[in-house]
Amino acid sequence: MLIYFSGKILQSFGSQIVLKLPNGQGFLINVNPAVRYSVNETLELYLFDYNGEMFGFETFEERLLIDKLIRGGLETDSAIETVYRVGVDKVQKAIINKDDSQLRKVEGLSVKNIGKILEIEATQLLFNGKPESSEMHKESYSASEFTDKMQTLGYNRNQIVGVISTLKQESKWGQVNLIELVKFAIEYLETTGKR
Repeated sequence: MLIYFSGKILQSFGSQIVLKLPNGQGFLINVNPAVRYSVNETLELYLFDYNGEMFGFETFEERLLIDKLIRGGLETDSAIETVYRVGVDKVQKAIINKDDSQLRKVEGLSVKNIGKILEIEATQLLFNGKPESSEMHKESYSASEFTDKMQTLGYNRNQIVGVISTLKQESKWGQVNLIELVKFAIEYLETTGKR
């Protein structure tokens, strides 16, 4: 199975590009219509093959999220459209916070499908699909473990360092499990505008 391509864009039209690989082969790849690509631009893409068509994603996290959404019961085309339109960070935050506001912005995404997305367990996102992982229940964790989980959601180191201080001041650190700590951190960063 092909999972990754790197090459130069020969043609770009709408939501499709022709990507020429170093060996001379060219592939027609569907890409995020919100991103504009230029001819002769070098591009690296993670691929998802659906019904003989290739869909390209700029990060491996986007590609992995497609699999998680499909395993959660979403149809493939809806999963691809959701990741393209909303982005990994916002989909993950929607799942963790059980907040559908960003998902409602996806044209054609039904209430039923939004419900399926929100039913995905946060542990599947943060702990590589292992919902029974003992890691999620532990209340003793390192700053690096917390930092890794927050970076997965798109937060930078400065934001994370700041929120760790707040978590310790508010006596959350070491008092709740890692999932609850991440939820609290997201809520804090979103409400204080430190995003």
